[in-house]
Amino acid sequence: MVMRIFQILIRPGKEARFFHGTASPLMDRTEGLVRVRPGAARPGTRGCSASP
Repeated sequence: MVMRIFQILIRPGKEARFFHGTASPLMDRTEGLVRVRPGAARPGTRGCSASP
């Protein structure tokens, strides 16, 4: 099994637009890709308002 993990920084307020308009279509066209599991920002990182 090969697992690829991509981490990106998105400007606050642009998350939905980026995911649905850019990232999701690009991932859907990737040959051999079986599943995409998007996640939320980790606490304490830029783009997340929760404190660590």
